[in-house]
Amino acid sequence: MTKVFIAQKMTGLTEGEVMKNREVCREYFKEYLSEEYPDVEFIDNYTPEAAPKEAVETTHERLWYLGHSLQLLSTADLVIFATDAPDAKGCVVERMICEMYGIPFIEMEIHMFNPMIRTACWNLAHHFKNQEI
Repeated sequence: MTKVFIAQKMTGLTEGEVMKNREVCREYFKEYLSEEYPDVEFIDNYTPEAAPKEAVETTHERLWYLGHSLQLLSTADLVIFATDAPDAKGCVVERMICEMYGIPFIEMEIHMFNPMIRTACWNLAHHFKNQEI
């Protein structure tokens, strides 16, 4: 069984939007990666519960959610980065963690889901390639 973590933007999105994006990721995985990974369990890393009062009072609420996400990421065998991931600070951190700890990851290509964007896809590897972490 391969445990898959979906890294996606969540800030500013409704629960419905987050869930819809997660479903797109699952469908992408099934369509393009099911032969390589036939037995998959998706980690439920959506955290609708509120951050503790201490985090909210210090304006670090988003950091609390990121910390929770990193705990779940530590259980993953594979990470799939959604198309909106490069716009989210937390996803950038998750990407760096994958690189630093050797967690395999896959990046979704935007043009798979948006015909208006022909060849656009994001790849942070180039950004981090020549930088020391």
